[in-house]
Amino acid sequence: GSVAVSLCLAPLKAAIAGFATIVIKSAIYGA
Repeated sequence: GSVAVSLCLAPLKAAIAGFATIVIKSAIYGA
């Protein structure tokens, strides 16, 4: 059901957000 999908997508979205944050910080401080 949709609940199971939400539970599966939540960690995925968190991982993507965390990865994006690292990439942005690397672009700012690593430039």
